[in-house]
Amino acid sequence: MAADEQQPIACTLLGEARQDRRAWIARLVRDALRGSERDDLTLRLRFAPEAVQRVQDMVRMEQACCGFLTFETDERPQEIWLTIRAPEAAREAADALFAQFTTSAGSLPSIFARMLPIVLGAKGEPTPAEAIASQSSGPGKSP
Repeated sequence: MAADEQQPIACTLLGEARQDRRAWIARLVRDALRGSERDDLTLRLRFAPEAVQRVQDMVRMEQACCGFLTFETDERPQEIWLTIRAPEAAREAADALFAQFTTSAGSLPSIFARMLPIVLGAKGEPTPAEAIASQSSGPGKSP
């Protein structure tokens, strides 16, 4: 891809594969996340050192399906640090994108689970602008 081309803001995982991945990430978060810090479009996570292989696996898998995000790991003696950055084009989806990396499955707000495919504009689903327009358009719109 040329430097001036932008990655599509979309996850390539669909249906059950996406649900399975979210559950896998939620288990990692529940088991090993020590802390997180959010600064605009950057999320910094700190994991227990014994989770290093699982964090590396997550990065590899997420890079394959969400190429628009960037991932950097920093292995330290007492922790593994993971920095995830979203591009400006993903600003509208940043809260939902980052929530999956900081919240375990039992506490993931259902609004994020429902809105993530819409926000990301997954295959065959509306983009954020299309979703909002369809919800608020038409004088005879029913509630």
